[in-house]
Amino acid sequence: VQKVWRIFKDNESWVQEAVSSNGRDVVFAKDFPKWGKVFRLTTIVPGNRDDIAEILFERQEDMSKWSPTVNDCRILQVINRNLYISYQLTNEQAQGIIAKRDFVNLSTRRFIDDVAILAAQACVYPQMPPKDNCVR
Repeated sequence: VQKVWRIFKDNESWVQEAVSSNGRDVVFAKDFPKWGKVFRLTTIVPGNRDDIAEILFERQEDMSKWSPTVNDCRILQVINRNLYISYQLTNEQAQGIIAKRDFVNLSTRRFIDDVAILAAQACVYPQMPPKDNCVR
């Protein structure tokens, strides 16, 4: 988590990848030798930190109810209250130009100062092998 915190605090060399039409949501990317390309989203979300962290972490299985890109989201294993292995399946995008994707992630949640850090990294989970019709 300390490495994630350092990445969060580092403002050098991030490249803007995408901006929403209203300009409030900005995705940045940066290559790190150990992890590859890391993405950082900056946005303003109405609500308090704890509620938002709960929705995105503890209640991530509800993601398909509010995100049109997510078809399925499951918590596969709770390691502890701040560390989960989870699965996400996304729908095809752009009329099939972007294939369905599935992800198995080791996800963590930490609070440092007034910031909630939600971070995930792909992992291998034998009980959830790749699907034939998805990109992993």
